[in-house]
Amino acid sequence: MIPNRYVGMSRLHLLIQIGVSTVLYWTLFVILNFVVYRGGMASPEHYALGSAILVFSLLVEYHTRSQPEKMLSGLSRRALKGVCHRQLVFAMATMFGFIVMSKDQTLSRLFLTCFFVAEFLWISWSNIYGFRLTHRLLYRSNDRGRGRAVLVGSGSDINQYLTNSHAPSFPGLDLFGYVTIGSEAPGGVAALPDLGSFQNIRHICEDSKAKALLLLGLQNRKDLVNPVVKLADDFGMRAMWIDDINSRFGSRFFPYHTGKFSIVSHINEPLEDPVNRLVKRVFDLAGSIFGLIFVLPPAMLFVWIIQSRKSPGPLFYTQLRTGRNGEQFKCFKFRSMYVNRNDEGVQTAKNDSRIFPGGDFIRKSSIDELPQLINVFLGDMSIVGPRPHAEFTDLEHAGKTQSYRLRSLAKPGITGLAQCKGFRGDTSEEHQIRNRVRMDLFYIQHWSLGFDITIIVKTVLQLIKPPKSAY
Repeated sequence: MIPNRYVGMSRLHLLIQIGVSTVLYWTLFVILNFVVYRGGMASPEHYALGSAILVFSLLVEYHTRSQPEKMLSGLSRRALKGVCHRQLVFAMATMFGFIVMSKDQTLSRLFLTCFFVAEFLWISWSNIYGFRLTHRLLYRSNDRGRGRAVLVGSGSDINQYLTNSHAPSFPGLDLFGYVTIGSEAPGGVAALPDLGSFQNIRHICEDSKAKALLLLGLQNRKDLVNPVVKLADDFGMRAMWIDDINSRFGSRFFPYHTGKFSIVSHINEPLEDPVNRLVKRVFDLAGSIFGLIFVLPPAMLFVWIIQSRKSPGPLFYTQLRTGRNGEQFKCFKFRSMYVNRNDEGVQTAKNDSRIFPGGDFIRKSSIDELPQLINVFLGDMSIVGPRPHAEFTDLEHAGKTQSYRLRSLAKPGITGLAQCKGFRGDTSEEHQIRNRVRMDLFYIQHWSLGFDITIIVKTVLQLIKPPKSAY
């Protein structure tokens, strides 16, 4: 019953989004056509296909989401923003992909710009606020379809549930009171009336005219399953078991459902979604191609001039680094050290004598990292991700820092969350590498395209004013 309501709510929300987006599309067409272009825009028939493509993109994006992202309910604000970014990227990629493939020149670029700005604002509002507003309107407290629900569980489970700000809401149900199993009381903090003990559950349900039983933490009380089901059948009630994953496993764990099974994982990985991975790869390819054409050539000339005056030799320096899933790849960098003075296996330190004059500026400004655009283009790296280390450095850090190897779940990046937060440079102290790992794992578990763009913007700002930790 409740799962079906959640599914129906998400579908209704999608239909509302499609409907408003379509109205927004044609409203902008009318306004721009008569106000800006004085009736000179292409005929509505040319824009009708664009409207159909928009609807198609929203449908495809919805059906490729994970189940929790479809439901929206219970997602954090950051996760909801990730869904918003994903929807916008799908719509833009589909629309502009069609324009490029069909070589259509009829759609106004001003119209598309105005529409996608307005569309993003609408999608963001509807996901963050509109979904909950629709929920309240459909299941108002004075609706006839609402019914009373009785919370059933031990005193500690009831107390934990009622004081949990993330406890789920149940469309169409109002919590009427609680029934305790055993002698343990909820501790006096419960905001609901105590209806009695489980031994009197039949009389309680009959007197309260309850329509649902919400059962908490009864994993070890299988003996109660059949009696509760029989009671629900007798009174025409719904019985629902609530499993609080956090209380059983901890806040780090994430549940997934497939068929009749529930899977609990200790780490959330948005980039294991093939669609998300495709979006990130397209973004990486676009960024690397732009960088290889417009950024890398002038940087090569600048570095070559410094090298030719201070330390003639190869322009690039390559080293084996550890990538995704521990695979080795050849990482490209501009050489910033004297030739034959790299000393493989010795980590660079501040004021390192191996760095030639001018090389310190190349390193501090992160210009030496720009050749890794080649690695991004080849698919060994991403623009954003955990920074790759040499194998000997990985072995050293893995022996000192818990969860260090989890960084290899994602492709390494030219820049990352740790770097834009100032955790770069020296890693001689354990707390320094621990902070990097903490930031990298946060990025892996909260990835979104908008998150990548934010990190890139912060990195560019640091190129203008490098942090003290850079050397």
